[in-house]
Amino acid sequence: IKPATGYIISADVNIPAGNNLIFQTGLQYESIHNKVNTNNTSSGGGFTVKRTFDAKAHIGFINIPAKLLYKLPAGSGSILIGGGPFIGIGINGRSKSTDITETTVGTTTTRSVYDYNEKIVFGDSDTAVKRLNAGVGIDLCYILASNLSFSLYSNLGLSNINRQDKY
Repeated sequence: IKPATGYIISADVNIPAGNNLIFQTGLQYESIHNKVNTNNTSSGGGFTVKRTFDAKAHIGFINIPAKLLYKLPAGSGSILIGGGPFIGIGINGRSKSTDITETTVGTTTTRSVYDYNEKIVFGDSDTAVKRLNAGVGIDLCYILASNLSFSLYSNLGLSNINRQDKY
């Protein structure tokens, strides 16, 4: 599995917690993305089999973070740096994949293509994704004088949400 760039949309509340310290919480929508790309070729006994598998998935979570940030004055605004834990609840997701197998015997090639487009299922079964996620977030934020902010934020999930451990 290769992580792919996802995104976080957040509505935050900043609560002063001391000299240059801010406690920040709120709600986040986080879209976690990953992808898998494999190519395998095997030969023997007069035939060759080539298999290509490409898959992409995204899972949406509603997160509640609890961050402690340090505030530094910067021009007419402020820079906030810090982080803290979060808990997330899975609400949606989708998995798309293409599985291509080409078998060549002599000069004849047979090609099989399977396309999958499935909704992510949350639950307790072996094929489901765990609904509850938890981890730690790191935040670097610039707040304008108008209180509009721009952040670079990364969540590191500490829960294994994939019950299959195959992807």
